Order: sequence, then structure tokens, then C-alpha cells
Amino acid sequence: MIEILISNTDLEEKINNEGLSEDDHIRICEEYQFEEIKSIKDVNIGPGADHWVIFMEVAAAGITLLTLGKNIEDGLAWWISTGKKLKSMFKKNGLVAVDEKGAIAMALNFIVEKQKEPIQSISLTDKYKIKLTDLTDLMGDGRDENSIISQPHNLYILTILLNDYRIYVLAVQSDGNIEVIKCYEIASGFYELKEK
Repeated sequence: MIEILISNTDLEEKINNEGLSEDDHIRICEEYQFEEIKSIKDVNIGPGADHWVIFMEVAAAGITLLTLGKNIEDGLAWWISTGKKLKSMFKKNGLVAVDEKGAIAMALNFIVEKQKEPIQSISLTDKYKIKLTDLTDLMGDGRDENSIISQPHNLYILTILLNDYRIYVLAVQSDGNIEVIKCYEIASGFYELKEK
């Protein structure tokens, strides 16, 4: 499951006043077109002044759980297409933040778009989350401390091994910005890293 936060200007007044209706839920599902949306609700992520956004939990048939160090074969197309969809949502649909799985999907899509050679193997070899905000205790509403509604702003450091010889170290912000920290190539026959 991927957790995302969306700011929708068309529904902003309604969210601030009476909240989302069942018709609004249907409209949101149609607008964002994920295969399966598990839940939609309006949440406040503003610890001082209220800042209401739409929280969605998105799942998909055939999603493969990522295991550190294991090649991502099954479900790679899903991860890449989801990353592409999230990227376009940041540009035009008011996407506010993605969780760690959303950041991984965006990172995989980023690498695929950057690659000029065929992808034979790709694996997530390491990940680290830096919490930039934690609203768990500030909001006082019993929210899950590990949910994106408690930690809407994070930096994910991801290490991805591509084709068994290229290592990408990426910084992915929960707001969709991606930076390459380093890209290394493993020299043939040696385990020396050559900066690319």
C-alpha cells in the first residue's frame, strides 16, 4: 500500500467545512485513476494553522513487496508506472507528499527514464528515512506515528543497484524532488567503485 497526500483546490472549501461526501470519494477515485484505492479521508497536517488535505491509501493487484538486495522482477512495470503517475500528479494534480513506497516508485521511474541501456536487473539495496517533521504528538488525535499524516515531510535516501554494476544513491523528498547523490560503476572483475 502507498500513502499519498493531495491538495485539491476544487474541494478545499468543502474539506475545511463539512468534509468529503461519498460523491466526493467517487470523484476522487475517477480523477486519480489508481487501480485500487483502499481509503480516502480528509486530514489536517497543519500543527499551527489548519492545513487540510486528502489522504489516500493506494494498492494494486500484483504489487510485489520489495526486499532489500533482491532483484525486482515481478511487478517492476507496476512500480515504474506508479512512479510515472505520481510524478505527473506532482506537476498537475496538487500532490503534496508520498510515503516511502511512493518515493521508491518515483526513484525506479527516475532511473528507468535516465537509462539508455536495457535493464537486466534492478534492486533496492538500502534505504534510510530522515523525518523532517513529526506531527504525532502535536495533533493529539491518536494518529499512527508511522503514517504519512504524522510525518508528511521526509527525505528518503535510497541505494539502487542496476544491472549488477551501477549503483545509484538517490535523495527523494516526500514532495517528489529527486536528486542523484552519487552514481558509481563497479569495475569489471573488481569491487572498486568508479564514480560515474
